[in-house]
Amino acid sequence: MCIIIMREAGVELDADKFKTLVMNNPNGWGISVPDGEGNLLTFRQVEDGDTDAEALYEYIHDEFKDDKIMLHLRYTTAGETILRNAHPFPILTKREDGVDLRMAHNGTLPRYKDSKTTESDTRLFVRSLVRPLFKRLIRGAELSDVLKDPFTGFLLDENLTGMSVLSFIDGNGNVLNVNAEGNGGGTKEGS
Repeated sequence: MCIIIMREAGVELDADKFKTLVMNNPNGWGISVPDGEGNLLTFRQVEDGDTDAEALYEYIHDEFKDDKIMLHLRYTTAGETILRNAHPFPILTKREDGVDLRMAHNGTLPRYKDSKTTESDTRLFVRSLVRPLFKRLIRGAELSDVLKDPFTGFLLDENLTGMSVLSFIDGNGNVLNVNAEGNGGGTKEGS
């Protein structure tokens, strides 16, 4: 299954562990970096087993060493290995909603698998539930409050298996992790 790394600014990841994570999740990567003004810089790349772990490590530690980041390493379990299925997925946009919000997922969502499409289960989940939910929740509310509200986590967790994890980051660096311990996940800084 995929890996989500939420790294605080200035934290250096273990290079050997990182290389192993990339080798075990070879189907592309995506990164979102908040600029503190509500915008997220997001880069995604799809590869099928050819991700250069050292180059990616250097990229996030040189280009973004002083930034908080959310990194997703993909292992395709549903849908095709194509850019449209690469995480992090856009949930809210600065232009339409006043702040950027992105989500990454680790695990599978059986309710959202559709063998008739090239879309991943996560992409279908985002389109059918997550994006519409957040668009409703932010009406008249600050996104930072929505991300802290236990009810938001409850609504999302109800759609997950015990092995799934959702991570959100907004353009101001606010984070929501749903079922953070699922799939052996951890919440230690830098892990």
